[in-house]
Amino acid sequence: MREIRSILYYRLEKGISADQTARALKVSKGTVINTAHRFKQSDLSWPLSSDIDDAILEHALYPPRNPKSSFKSKGLPSTHYLEEELARKHVTLQCLYDEYCQSNPDATSRASFYRYFKNNRPKPFSMPMEYKGGDLLFVDYSGDGLEYINKETGDIISVELFCCCWGASNYSYAEVTHSQKKEDFVHSHPRAFRYFGAVPHGLVPDNLKSGVKHADRYEPILNPLYDEMTKHYNTVGLPARVRTPRDKAKI
Repeated sequence: MREIRSILYYRLEKGISADQTARALKVSKGTVINTAHRFKQSDLSWPLSSDIDDAILEHALYPPRNPKSSFKSKGLPSTHYLEEELARKHVTLQCLYDEYCQSNPDATSRASFYRYFKNNRPKPFSMPMEYKGGDLLFVDYSGDGLEYINKETGDIISVELFCCCWGASNYSYAEVTHSQKKEDFVHSHPRAFRYFGAVPHGLVPDNLKSGVKHADRYEPILNPLYDEMTKHYNTVGLPARVRTPRDKAKI
């Protein structure tokens, strides 16, 4: 039970300052000010009548909220719609919130929007993965490449973004190459090893042709050049399973 009655007695009956009231009751000054403000906004008057006990007083100043009904009144989109939109490329929850605000002048706050989605979305079934330090390095290309401008010709040159990430620490390396061909793909690995100063026990690439000749759930066949590179550095290639993004969720 909050110290509502005592706070009101100190402030309204005795006229004691908010600082002194907070020290006397061992509560924060903000609590004292907030309680007095809520009492002023309520229909109650001081002194309180004898039929108002502590429970009634608290209910009057701190009425229970129904978050679901308040969310409905704000015109929030369904979580099913939000889930479908988030599955699209480049769509984030921030984008969906901005879209919601544009169509709803009485929009709720961003924190409430995020909380609404988190509390009402279907709970996914998943198994957390644990990684040992130095064990696995996840490798892939970014879905979106980058580009640069040739200063001599003014041409816009498209490049691929190579990325790799340690499973245990998330320590990452990235570089750009002109293609995803096997030569570019394979040579990016030694540069990453030099950057990290270490070689992993295993490499987990996606099933791109530059690294995997034949994708298979149980016995994938590595591209010969990629296979030679793994043998040279005394590591192994462990390609992610086809259409199983959780296998390479780190990268």
